[in-house]
Amino acid sequence: MLAAGDTVTCTYANEVQLPATGLLISKTSTDDDPENTIAAVGQFDFLVTGGGEVESLQIRTQQENLPAIDRVLSGLPTGPQYLLEETSVPVSSEGDWALDAVSCLGQQPSGINLSSRTARLTLDGPAVCNFRNKLLFPAQLIVRKVTTNGVGRFTFTVGRPVDPAFQRTQEVVSSRVDEPSAPVVFDNIPYGAVTITESSASSAQWQLDDVVCNGQPVQHINGSAAVVLSRAQPVVECVFTNTSTGNSGPVPPGGTEPVPLLGGWALAALGLLLGLVGIGVGRGRATR
Repeated sequence: MLAAGDTVTCTYANEVQLPATGLLISKTSTDDDPENTIAAVGQFDFLVTGGGEVESLQIRTQQENLPAIDRVLSGLPTGPQYLLEETSVPVSSEGDWALDAVSCLGQQPSGINLSSRTARLTLDGPAVCNFRNKLLFPAQLIVRKVTTNGVGRFTFTVGRPVDPAFQRTQEVVSSRVDEPSAPVVFDNIPYGAVTITESSASSAQWQLDDVVCNGQPVQHINGSAAVVLSRAQPVVECVFTNTSTGNSGPVPPGGTEPVPLLGGWALAALGLLLGLVGIGVGRGRATR
C-alpha cells in the first residue's frame, strides 16, 4: 500500500511487434558501457534480396538498446528464402562496430554470419528480425614501473580528456630495484587521447624521471603523461621510471630491500666503527 510521499519507479519495456504481413527489420545498438558518455548510435543500412525482390532500408538508432525501425516490407512474397544483409554501419572515431546478435520472431533465421553481417530467412508468414550491433573499443594501454633506490606500490589512473566520466585505475607493484615491474593492462579503451597519471601513498618520496611509450620519450607534468590510441596504433606500452628521494616504505612481498646510500657523517661514523673493530681484533690476537 502506497502512502503519501512514497516514491514509485515505473519501467517501460518496448518490444517490436509482429507485422500483420511481411518482414520488419529492427535495429539496436550499444557499447555496453554505462560509465562512458559515448553515444553508440547512428544509421545502419540494410539490403533484403530474394524471390526476385530487392529492398533497401535505412535505420537510425537514437538511444542505446532501444529498437529502431524503418518500415514494414509488406510486399514480400511468402515462400522464398531471403538474404538479410547489413551493408553499412556508422563511422566512429572511438571504436569499431561489430554485429553482436540476430534474433527473429515469427520465423527462425538460418545461416547467421556475424562477421559478414548477414542472415537468411525463409518467409512463411509475418516475421520481425532484430540486428544488434555493439561498438567495440579494442585499444589497450600497458603500464610498467621501474624504480631506482627503492621499491613500492603505485596507482595508475587512465582517463580521457573528452570524457570525464571515463576513468580506470589499477595498481602497479615495483618489487625489485632497477627492474621493470609486471605489466598491468588497461583494455577496452576508446580510440583517441588518453592521460596516464601515477600516484603513490608516499608521493613526496618519489621523483618521476621519465616516461617512455613504445620506445619513445613522452613529456610528463606532475606525474601525468598523454598518449594517443588509434586504429593504426591500438596498443601502447609505457614505462614510468621513478627515483626514491627518501624512505620509500616497506618492501612489497617478494621484493628486495634497496642498498642505502651513505654520505657525510654516516661515512665518518662507519669508518670510526670499522677502525675500532680492527683495533679490538688486533689486540685480541696480540694477547694470545
